[in-house]
Amino acid sequence: MAARFRGTLLAAMLAAFHGCGQKPEGTYQSATGVLSVEFKSGRAYLTMQPAGPVEVPFEIEGDRVTLRVGGEKLVFTRHRDDSLEAPAPVGTLFRKRVPYTEGN
Repeated sequence: MAARFRGTLLAAMLAAFHGCGQKPEGTYQSATGVLSVEFKSGRAYLTMQPAGPVEVPFEIEGDRVTLRVGGEKLVFTRHRDDSLEAPAPVGTLFRKRVPYTEGN
């Protein structure tokens, strides 16, 4: 009985921490579209309109994603809804969903 309980507890803990430490993938964008970050193939590309994308180094520690931009740190908190939140004035970046098209 105790072994079964431990197995159930371990499975629940793994499910709870499933997203922690995983690298984000895809494009995250502010509500205004002025700021976006694309995570692709282990790299991060920051775009601040009207400029084009710039590759920036990033680190993941728990639920924190830290971008290093021009010698400064921009720290985002990852939420369960797959959004990234940073202090004002940046705010929350939402994952941009790719619309379905036939053949995809």
